[in-house]
Amino acid sequence: MSGTSTIGLLAMFGVDLTDLIFLSHLGDHNIIAAMGFAGVLLFFTQSIGIGLSIAMLAIVSRKLGAKNTDAAKQSATHILTVSLLIALSLVAVLTPWLELLMLQLGATQTVAELALSYLKWVFPAFPIMVLASSSNAVVRALGDARRAMTMMLAGAAVNVVLDPILIFGFDMGIEGAAIASLAARLTMAGFALYAVIKVHDMLGRFEWSPFLAEASSIIRFAIPTTLTNFATPVGMALVTYKMAEISTEAVAGSAIISRITPVAFAVFYSLSGAVGPIIGQNFGAQRYDRVIETFSASIRFSCVYTVVLWLVMLATTPLLIQLFAAEGQVAEIVKAFNYYAIPMTCAMGALFVANAGFNNMGRPVFATLSNFTRNTLGVIPFIWVGGAYFGGEGVIIGYALGGLICGFISFAFARHMARQYQFNEPIGESK
Repeated sequence: MSGTSTIGLLAMFGVDLTDLIFLSHLGDHNIIAAMGFAGVLLFFTQSIGIGLSIAMLAIVSRKLGAKNTDAAKQSATHILTVSLLIALSLVAVLTPWLELLMLQLGATQTVAELALSYLKWVFPAFPIMVLASSSNAVVRALGDARRAMTMMLAGAAVNVVLDPILIFGFDMGIEGAAIASLAARLTMAGFALYAVIKVHDMLGRFEWSPFLAEASSIIRFAIPTTLTNFATPVGMALVTYKMAEISTEAVAGSAIISRITPVAFAVFYSLSGAVGPIIGQNFGAQRYDRVIETFSASIRFSCVYTVVLWLVMLATTPLLIQLFAAEGQVAEIVKAFNYYAIPMTCAMGALFVANAGFNNMGRPVFATLSNFTRNTLGVIPFIWVGGAYFGGEGVIIGYALGGLICGFISFAFARHMARQYQFNEPIGESK
């Protein structure tokens, strides 16, 4: 597993977590709830950015591997252009509807207005974030993992420094957090573009004819990965909507959990990225026994990591509650996550590894289906029953339980698929 990849992810997720930690000390649950609603929309746009960066990484690395540097440069230029056009179009189309979207998710008028005061700074910066993530993918394709990590760390550092100054020093509240996040995104994009243009000289000359010829293939490549990543924000939106039916405090509690989770489980994101090439190489070499062993080793690691994390979170629950200035229902939701939900999240690692397996065994449609199943059928009945009987705490536990079931079903199916190949009986193919 790449340590630089994990650190980079921690830095990226840490930006949003830092915002919430400082804002929680303003003592207003409406502000934390507003961050929860805003986070749903930003998560959707982030999924698009991830899909485009995956396309960048795959296409550019393939051409670099073929020793065709000029073609790699041209593709990098084309993908950055496509990414910018998509991001700018989304900002133009969605900006007039931001407040309505917050209200449709269940926000009160007060909370929706607070969410809008954050989004009016951060949402228009979506093209900047796309530039940062796509440029970062170019740097990773070149094998410069340390520089790619440094970009993320620089952005996180800017956010940590500016948050208290703007939120408390200038008394700007949620808008101060938004400006700090904007500055962090600008920093990441600046470092990334500098590395791509000045350090590695990886942008080619833009020409319309080659661009139009490649644009459709770029979009076709990015759509499946984007759809797969879209599933998680769908689940997040469903949880937020259900929490909004309970109370604003419940939304605030789930907002805290949604910021803790990606930081606590960043290792799983890196795990899926690490095992993917291993599965792919052994699958290509028809060493299906090694593919199966990779699955087994991954699930063992996921379970051990989850147990260790659970023990740490149990011990630090009072500190976490104090860190977020949580009280009442907000504190109870944090406790429910630490006490009951975390042990079930080992299935998150199982799901990520299963999806990496599907993709590298040439069955990406199964990865998309598995993600959407987890975030629809694995969410709706569980959070509705949990919420009906146990309130906000029940929603958190129900969401984790649905993930446990769907994660291990997906993992078992991926491992079964590898065994079918081992015995020359691939699923969906003739012998």
